Amino acid sequence: MKSRLLPPPISEEREFNEDSPLPVEARRASDQLSDKVVARTVATAVESEAVATPVGNPARCAPQVSARPKGRLVVAAILLVCVGTVSYFLWSTFLRDAAYGVVTGKVTALSPPWSGTLTAVYASAGDTVRQGEVLVIVDDPELQASIDRLSDDLRTAQAELDAQAALIALAASLRGNDTEESRADYFDLRGELLVEQSRYDELSSRLRRRQALAARRAISHEEVESLRFVRQGLAAKIENLQQAITALETRLKTTTTESQDAAQLKPYLAKIENCQAEIRRLRDKQRRGMLRAPFSGTVVDVVCHVGERAIPEQPLLEILPENSLELVLYVMQDQASTYKVGQRAEVVVEPAAESIVCRVTRIGQRMEKPQSHVAGRYRPEEKLLPIYLTPTADLPMDVTLRIGSTVRLPATLLGN
Repeated sequence: MKSRLLPPPISEEREFNEDSPLPVEARRASDQLSDKVVARTVATAVESEAVATPVGNPARCAPQVSARPKGRLVVAAILLVCVGTVSYFLWSTFLRDAAYGVVTGKVTALSPPWSGTLTAVYASAGDTVRQGEVLVIVDDPELQASIDRLSDDLRTAQAELDAQAALIALAASLRGNDTEESRADYFDLRGELLVEQSRYDELSSRLRRRQALAARRAISHEEVESLRFVRQGLAAKIENLQQAITALETRLKTTTTESQDAAQLKPYLAKIENCQAEIRRLRDKQRRGMLRAPFSGTVVDVVCHVGERAIPEQPLLEILPENSLELVLYVMQDQASTYKVGQRAEVVVEPAAESIVCRVTRIGQRMEKPQSHVAGRYRPEEKLLPIYLTPTADLPMDVTLRIGSTVRLPATLLGN
């Protein structure tokens, strides 16, 4: 039996190639034989693989399906993030909180009573002060110059009174009348008493200023004590003069000469009294330049420095009274009936996350616009009803109430 792989018979006509010693027909038969061998080998391999593949697992025989392009997944993820972000923004802006508001307080501004120069500033922002504590001292050089000038006039008037009293005493000695001498002593002591009283008022004013400086440790307490002892000695002298004058008044008798002497000395006495009254008035005005805390509280802001010029139209500092902070919420008109005085509510003061318990203390009597930094939570130009709350317990450690802080009322924390 002849094999199918045998080459066909070679024709008698042979072609010879110059480069190959074999005939052309032999080369063609060899190529055909090689192609058939390769085809048979491939077919055998495919049949063997088909037999080895299990019948119950067609997935291995199924053609591979290409994966979905990654670009579609990225676009879908971006869209999902955008939708989530917008949804959270809408929820946090319009649905999470029932109302928004701010922290308010009754801040009092202190201004100088008259124009002057700041000579001392004892308070700083954040300091806790007590009622009556000296915070700022404003000095007016012209006012002090007026006091000095009046003090000179007072000494001149005292000298004139002493001279006139000396003339009266001389006249009494010439007449040899003891009564006249006593009368002269009386007026002399009276003039001396007025002068010592003026000195006592001046020492008292100086002592008050030194005490204020000592309270701020600007001077030593020894200086204050020394000035206090001087004033005590002067007070004792004034008391002795008053007793001597009283004794002379009881001893002297009213005579025509006494009336004449008194008439001569009255202008000098009146001048001394006028100078003393004017000095006291100016010293009272000077004491008003020592700005004191009108109540106990916290210094919110200080807008002055030592050496600056102060005017009545410009506040120097601001003080917040104790326990005067309030939380005001702005609610829409259709929600006003939800809030009652005494109602409990838990609010959040940003940036703290922990809520604080408050009570509604009062409800506003008119609709008004909210403050600018919470107005964006509501419709433009919308007027709202203010609801005022006060904390009912101590604040948590991470919560600090500051004027202007944003307050929000979560919808789930409004109680009864």
